[in-house]
Amino acid sequence: MSRLLATGGTGFVVSNVVLRWLERDPAATCIVVDAAEPDRAAGWFFAPVHDRLRFVRADVREPWEWLSPTELAEVTHVVHGATITSSTSAEAPLVLDVNVGGTEAVLDWAQKLPALRRLVYVSSGAVYGDAGTTAGQKLVSEEHAVAPSTPYAESKVSAERITDDHRVRLGLDAISVRLSTVYGPMDRHTPARTVESIPFTVARTAVRGERITVDSLDGRGDWIHARDVAEAVVALLTQPRLEHSVYNVAYGQLVSVGELLRIAAGAVPGVEYSVVAPERAAVRCRHWRRGPAWGAYDTARLRNELGWRPTPLADAFADYVGWLSDTMTQGQGAVA
Repeated sequence: MSRLLATGGTGFVVSNVVLRWLERDPAATCIVVDAAEPDRAAGWFFAPVHDRLRFVRADVREPWEWLSPTELAEVTHVVHGATITSSTSAEAPLVLDVNVGGTEAVLDWAQKLPALRRLVYVSSGAVYGDAGTTAGQKLVSEEHAVAPSTPYAESKVSAERITDDHRVRLGLDAISVRLSTVYGPMDRHTPARTVESIPFTVARTAVRGERITVDSLDGRGDWIHARDVAEAVVALLTQPRLEHSVYNVAYGQLVSVGELLRIAAGAVPGVEYSVVAPERAAVRCRHWRRGPAWGAYDTARLRNELGWRPTPLADAFADYVGWLSDTMTQGQGAVA
C-alpha cells in the first residue's frame, strides 16, 4: 500500500495532486496537512475519495507532532506544497518563515520516515525572474539561471536549495518541480493564496455569462491545467528512477489572450469581450511581463523521461469551464 502525505493539500494545486494520487490506485491513501480546515469547496472536491483521506490541521513549521509512530511508518511519499504566495514587502518575513523555514522543517522530518520513497517539493517558475531572456525568444529550461525578484520567488529559490542539500548531503530522494501559471479546479481565494491568473478571470466571467473586459489581446502566458500538473507530480513521485533533480511543469508554449478568448467562446457559447482602458479592464495584460519567468518553459525532461504531455489548451479549458459550471450547480459559490 502507498500512502502520500501532502502539505497544503486543501489548497489549489496540491488538492489536485491528492485527488489524482487516490484516483490512480484504489488502495492508496493520503494524509493532508494544512493550516486550514477543509472548506466547503474541499469537502465537495474530495467527496468521491473521502474514505481514504485524513486531514491534519497543523503548522508546516512544526511537523514533529503531525503523526503517530504507526502513521509515520506508513508514509511512502511526500508532496510539500504548503506555501504563501504573497509578494508584498510587508509580508516578506512571514513568506520566508513559512516557505523556507517550513520547507527545512518538513525535509528534516521526512529524513526520519522509514518507508519514504520520494519527496516532491512544489516550487515555481517565479525563480527565473523578470530580467534576462525576453519571454518568447526561446524556451526556458531548468538550466536557466535563477534571478528571483520578489520575496515569494526568493523563498522558492531558498527552499529548492534546501531540498537539493538534503538530496546531495543526506541522501534524501527529493526533487523540485517548477510550475508555470496554473489554472483549473480548486483555484480560489484563501488566506494563503490571493493571486488571480488570466485563465481564472476569463473562465469565471464566461461561466457567469458576463462580458469579459480586457485591456489588450496581445498578452501571453504559459498556462497549464492543474490536472496536468497533478499527473506530472504523481508520475514523478512514482517513477522508480529519475535523471534530474528539477523539472519544469508547464504547457510549454505561449498562448495569447486573444486566442484564450476564442477558446473561451468555444467552451461557453455566447461569450462576449471588449477591449477597454486598463482602469476598466477585468483582465489587464497591457504591461505584460517579458522576463524568463513569464516565457514558455521547456518540458523536455518530463516528456522524455515520463512520456508526459499536457492536455491541448482548448480541451483543458473546456474541462475547467465544465468543472466551474458543476460547482455552481452544486451551490459551491466559494470556488465559482
